[in-house]
Amino acid sequence: MKLKKIVVLSDIQAPSHDGRAITTLQEFIEDFEPDEIYCVGDEADSPEPSRWNKGRAAEYSKTLQAGLDKTSNIMEGFKNALGDKPFHVMRSNHGDRIGNYIDKYAPALA
Repeated sequence: MKLKKIVVLSDIQAPSHDGRAITTLQEFIEDFEPDEIYCVGDEADSPEPSRWNKGRAAEYSKTLQAGLDKTSNIMEGFKNALGDKPFHVMRSNHGDRIGNYIDKYAPALA
């Protein structure tokens, strides 16, 4: 029986991430050649629509898209490091923030 090599990613929280740590982890994945990656959530921080920023300046900061773009670039780097092997991304509370915000404060956009 061959054991699978799996890398688990957690709490990247882009754009509040540590860039050097991300680069090192992507290099590790290239060298280690795992069979799969599991991202168990919070790859994006998305603080703008969080309940903690409701009614505060951060809610209106117009930085959400830039953070999501950074997250997308980081995740693409992981996919490139992994190659054609399975990359699983699971839902999380930070990932739910945008949908929850729309449901509560802008249901016409849902």
